[in-house]
Amino acid sequence: MAKIAMVIIDGMPNSKVDDISSYYPKGEPTKLFESSYYGWLTTTPQGLEPDTLNCVPTLLGVPKEQIPQGRAYCESLAVGISCAPSDLLLRCNPVRLRNGAIASANANGLSEEQYLSVSAAMQGYSSDFEMHHLQSYKNILILKGLASELPRVKTYPPHQNVGNNFESILPEGGPAGAMLASFATHSRKILSDALGDDIALMPWGQSAPCSLPSFYSIYGISASAVAGTEIVAGICEMMDMNLVYSDGFTGDTDTHLYEKALAAAGALEYTDFALMHINGADEAAHRLDQFEKAAFIQKIFDEAVMPLSKMLEPGSCLMVCSDHATDPISGSHKPYPQPFLLHRIGSSEHECLGEIKGTDSVWLLRSAAEGRLHSKAK
Repeated sequence: MAKIAMVIIDGMPNSKVDDISSYYPKGEPTKLFESSYYGWLTTTPQGLEPDTLNCVPTLLGVPKEQIPQGRAYCESLAVGISCAPSDLLLRCNPVRLRNGAIASANANGLSEEQYLSVSAAMQGYSSDFEMHHLQSYKNILILKGLASELPRVKTYPPHQNVGNNFESILPEGGPAGAMLASFATHSRKILSDALGDDIALMPWGQSAPCSLPSFYSIYGISASAVAGTEIVAGICEMMDMNLVYSDGFTGDTDTHLYEKALAAAGALEYTDFALMHINGADEAAHRLDQFEKAAFIQKIFDEAVMPLSKMLEPGSCLMVCSDHATDPISGSHKPYPQPFLLHRIGSSEHECLGEIKGTDSVWLLRSAAEGRLHSKAK
């Protein structure tokens, strides 16, 4: 079969996109759109949050009922943090507070050294907790032996709660919820003293060790993934996709985009499908910087999408899509259907396919590569 590739630009739209024709950057990206199929993908399963954990597996064909609860285990797997099947894991972000409310969901403005000091300051807080620094503002918190508490724990993602009072969104539910609320409350005093600012740690994204179906079991074809951000790398590892990684894949706006395009094209020499995930636009939006986000999206097309489209052989198919919208004014994720374009290399076919289930994305790519895509795809 012809090779197929998917580029997921994390958090690309700011809001709902009704007119796709004016959505893509001007110049070559617009010309690519004008010779592509296009439409919208429903990427957020009903009843779930518009989050990379839910939306990326959906785009890879994972049914709603098999999506893990919480992201922390996926992220820990990506960086090799060991845990027991009985452990409860959470993502843990430092947040900046103003007048008791969350002003920044990632304590934007701290240096990498200061982010490291956040984790260091909490070491030894309690033998019940184990804390691991990932990169930048990201940390993993492990509660040993408390996986059974997972159904009872409720947390609040900080990026969805900017402006809300810190004490009103503390973790809750059972003994583990009480332990986590106490941890967050105590972290505020410890970190504020250490950093001279009103900073606290917010645990969220709770999960326990789990599994996902392999990509091959769904589609019967081999797959690779080019990803730097931990959540996506972990998802792809759980799906037995060949993970291509480089130190230059940072998961932010300083990632090496052209190197990613080269890696994706190279992966297609030995696998049938390649995923390229680019995360920086989402991070810029969480920093509430709409100008950084817009400039980075232009850069993605200039240095990754367009070069990759020129590296693919005739008959190969490329889909460019997003997992969810991220509003750079509030920093929150939005669940709107996500615009996509699907280009068959060497073709100029241009047709709207309407709104399509996110779980059908790879099947749609395969249909296009096999020359079976037409209006009935709707």
